[in-house]
Amino acid sequence: MKYNKEKRLLIGREIYSHEITISQAANKYGINPYTASDVNGLEPMSNGSKALLK
Repeated sequence: MKYNKEKRLLIGREIYSHEITISQAANKYGINPYTASDVNGLEPMSNGSKALLK
């Protein structure tokens, strides 16, 4: 399923902020895990950085 840029950014934010895992995102949104893991090449941030996204 194709998602618009806004939705892709929201999915990426969920992964990056550790709200969901890559596997969970793939299942939840019906996307390939490799697609879900491509958050502009960024590694998920450390748990201590969560407050910066809110």
